[in-house]
Amino acid sequence: MEEIKNIQDAYLEKQLKTRKISFSIILALVLALAIVIITLGCVNFDTRPAFVTDPDQVTIVSEKGVERFDSSKEEYVKFNEIYNNMFNISYLSAIFSGEVGGYRIVENVGSEKQIVNWYTNSNETTFSQDVTSALGSNYVQLHFNEKKKLVNSNGSDYVSVNNRDYKLSYTDVYFAISEENAIQDFTFLFAVKGNNGDRTTITKITLKANTAGLYEEFVK
Repeated sequence: MEEIKNIQDAYLEKQLKTRKISFSIILALVLALAIVIITLGCVNFDTRPAFVTDPDQVTIVSEKGVERFDSSKEEYVKFNEIYNNMFNISYLSAIFSGEVGGYRIVENVGSEKQIVNWYTNSNETTFSQDVTSALGSNYVQLHFNEKKKLVNSNGSDYVSVNNRDYKLSYTDVYFAISEENAIQDFTFLFAVKGNNGDRTTITKITLKANTAGLYEEFVK
C-alpha cells in the first residue's frame, strides 16, 4: 500500500509540475501579446497616400464663406500642420480597419459602377449632385499647379479601368470636413480628366482620418 501511495504521490507531483509549466507558458504568451497590442496601439500609421503631397494652394469652403491661401501665407502653415497630422492613426486601428493593406482607387463611382461627371455643364462651373452630396457644406480644395498622376499603393502608376493605355491625372483634390473628433471614413475626391480630355470625372480614395482639427481652426 505504501508503494502504491508513493507512486500516486509521484504522479500527482509530476502533474502539478506540468500544470505549472503550462501555466507559465500561457502567462508568458499572454504578456507577450499584451506588449504587442500596447506597442501597436502607441505606434502611429500614416494613412495618407504618398502621392498626395502638400498642395500649392488651399481653398476652404464653409458656411462662413470661402478662404483661399498659398504657401506664402500663415494660414497655409497652420493648415498644413493640422492636415499632415489628421491621417495619423494607431497601427492597431490601421490593422483592424484594413489600412495597412493599402488604399484602393475607385474610378467608376456611380451606383451602377459608371463614370460620374464632376460638373453639370460643359463650362465646368457647377458641381454635379454627386459632388455636392459627397462634400457637403464644409470642404477643402487642394490645388496643384502642375498635373499629378494617381499612384497605386504599391507605387505603380494607376491605369484607367476604362482604357488600359490611359493614366489618370489631376490638379485638384477635394475632401469634406467633419466636426466629429474621431477617426472615421475619409474620402479624397480627385477631379480627373476623361480619356478624351473633354470632361472632368470623379475618382476617389477612401481611408481613415480625423478632420476635427480643421473644423475647429477654419470652420467653427
